[in-house]
Amino acid sequence: MGIDDTNLNFYSSAKDKIYKGPKKMKKNRFWFTMLSLMGASITVASANFTGFYAGGTIGAAMLQGTHQYSNGTTTPAGKQKVNALGYLAGGNVGYLRQMGDSKLVLGGEAFATLAGPNAKKDLQMPDGPIEGKANIRHKMFMGAAVIIGAVMNPKVMMYTKLAYEMDKFELQYTGLTFGTVANEKFTKSVRGIVPSVGALCKITNSFLIGAEYSYALIEKLAPRSDATVINGAQRGFTYSPTEHRLAAKIVYLF
Repeated sequence: MGIDDTNLNFYSSAKDKIYKGPKKMKKNRFWFTMLSLMGASITVASANFTGFYAGGTIGAAMLQGTHQYSNGTTTPAGKQKVNALGYLAGGNVGYLRQMGDSKLVLGGEAFATLAGPNAKKDLQMPDGPIEGKANIRHKMFMGAAVIIGAVMNPKVMMYTKLAYEMDKFELQYTGLTFGTVANEKFTKSVRGIVPSVGALCKITNSFLIGAEYSYALIEKLAPRSDATVINGAQRGFTYSPTEHRLAAKIVYLF
């Protein structure tokens, strides 16, 4: 008696189900494990942004502004536009507090940063000869800031920051052809107001990375401003600086 093709198909189908069943279960188990691990990582990262922190910054700054000088003559003051790109490298410490279950984060920060912008300009009256050179260097700044942030998701916080800082500049003048002194050097410290915007992203529950943009509004520097004529010249140097800053941040939240 022959074997019915229908029976063969039935046995073949049953066999496939017997062997495919465990494979399918293993595949489902694999995806369930992966989802569980992802859920665990999200749970770890979902802890809020409250805590003391310490970190570092590295980036670049574009120093700008207008430098002016006068040599005691009746001609208008000489003006030089300043543009100089340099490095930033510093550190900061602070505290953040996420307000209960809300997305609002408040905090404060203290910082100190070395700066590298260095501008070299010729001193020249309009259509006149070069009367010396100015070397303007932003050396460092330090200060304190208040922070207002918003949690965008369990891993990312956006924030604004307002800082009050002290900036240190070095201004060196060489080859001066007016007056009795050919070279002068001044170190000046002035204050500034610096608004910033930035973002922090959690890599782990404690380790964060981010980026920050700042625009520094710095007081006018007046390293020399003679009130009277001295040795035949009433000399003066002034510089009104601003600075664009862009920095990468690394933060450890305790």
